[in-house]
Amino acid sequence: MHSLHSFQTIDFSKIGDSNKWNLHPFLLPEKLPGRLIESIQKVGLLQLPILQETSPEDYQLICGRSRLQAFKLTTPDTNVISCLIIPKEASPEKLLSYTLEDQLLSGELTVMEKAYFFSYCLKYLAIETTAKKYLPLLNEKVQPHSIAKLLNLLKLEEPIQTSVHRGIIGEKIAYELLTLTEEDRDTVYTKIIELKLGGGKQKRFLSLCKDLAYRENITITELLHKKELRDILVLPQGNEPQKAAVLLATMQKLLFPQSDSAEELFKRKVTAMKLPHNCTVAHSLSFETDAITLTVQFKNLLEMEKQIPQIRSITEE
Repeated sequence: MHSLHSFQTIDFSKIGDSNKWNLHPFLLPEKLPGRLIESIQKVGLLQLPILQETSPEDYQLICGRSRLQAFKLTTPDTNVISCLIIPKEASPEKLLSYTLEDQLLSGELTVMEKAYFFSYCLKYLAIETTAKKYLPLLNEKVQPHSIAKLLNLLKLEEPIQTSVHRGIIGEKIAYELLTLTEEDRDTVYTKIIELKLGGGKQKRFLSLCKDLAYRENITITELLHKKELRDILVLPQGNEPQKAAVLLATMQKLLFPQSDSAEELFKRKVTAMKLPHNCTVAHSLSFETDAITLTVQFKNLLEMEKQIPQIRSITEE
């Protein structure tokens, strides 16, 4: 494949960009990566943009949008740039391979980049061929279903796609958001961003929203507009993590009122026991069983070994 391309210095004015092969067209970065600009300033452009010739005097940008913009910014006195040139007659399959290899040089593709890459592949290749050729390179199971699943992410609205690409919204949460109506999806996404919920809290928040809305036979949007929840979100005092903690706790109480009462009773009884500071007591999840766990922390293994006979006598009873 390497004999297909050549290297040329191209005038900026001859480079067009149709966004046709862009793996993240949803993303319009507010500023260029600082590390990229710093690298160009130190040693020049190490990874060249990739262009395809469209006519003897015109070229289409395939890969390297950030690199091209960073180079323009750091070299204001020049109007040319060295590029890797793919000839006009190159097949779409060749362009796909260049696009993928170029992106892999920067690291693994994000789930959104994979989705866009496969959407381009299926314009020119059968899904079975695409799966066999490219899924192994992306550490995905070699099944057409893997591609179909990724393509579903393209149904997400652009702000959500951007957040998934940046890792703000987890991949599993992204797929769960697809099961919601557009209105509820926007509501949940907005609250996740406003409250700065991390991965575990995103999952818990979405689960509570779905369970409460289903139980009350209302939409998630209607649920979060109920006064007792809305008032938490608009409180002037408290930062985002504090509001998130109060909101999740309140939703938990609404969903499991009996469990909440049991939790309060459990805490009072444990406190009344006046256990040593190195002892903790835990109940089963949501009090599903009556089992109780006592945890005793020892200074070291030797200290624990000394207490083994006593522990045995207690547990044998």
